[in-house]
Amino acid sequence: IVGLLLLAALFCLYLIFGLNLENGLGFVPLFDINGEYNIPALYSASAIWFSAALLLFIHRLEKKAGTPKAYYWRHFAYLFIFLGVDELASIHEIFGRFAPMIWERFPALQISRKWIIPFSPVVLAMAVYFFRFYVLLSKENRIRFTIAGLVFLSGAVGIEFLGEWYAGKHEMPPIFPGYSAIVEEGCEMVGIVL
Repeated sequence: IVGLLLLAALFCLYLIFGLNLENGLGFVPLFDINGEYNIPALYSASAIWFSAALLLFIHRLEKKAGTPKAYYWRHFAYLFIFLGVDELASIHEIFGRFAPMIWERFPALQISRKWIIPFSPVVLAMAVYFFRFYVLLSKENRIRFTIAGLVFLSGAVGIEFLGEWYAGKHEMPPIFPGYSAIVEEGCEMVGIVL
């Protein structure tokens, strides 16, 4: 499914930049990977919620077994439920409204992805909270979680930062944000699958 959605996103770029069809007979708004309230966003939210359901299932098994990490699985599921809601409702963009207050004090932090700065302390707090959970995992699962997390975060944050940095130093063709969005969202989708 992820592969098909990424191919559809590439086709959207072809319709827009190759054929000059902004709407593409309705195909572009339906499959634009950087769009909201469309098939890729619905898939991403559904995949994240499915992961949350699996995490709740694991929580129940761990709770029955009486392991010390049982409640972490439940909290991890709640985090995924929030991520699914955010995927559909773009809550992280609302946090971007606080960024100008930060930029007044620290102009070097100015980036166009305004949500990254206010969200950073939240992500750091979650990393500290879930560290014990991470340590309690088996070595095999720690490796799997690390790979999945790195792939997801490289799309959610890394590609955005790299794209902005590169675009700030070079003149970019108009299609560049489209390719960047495909890589970014693709990493997020693959990270959730992993």
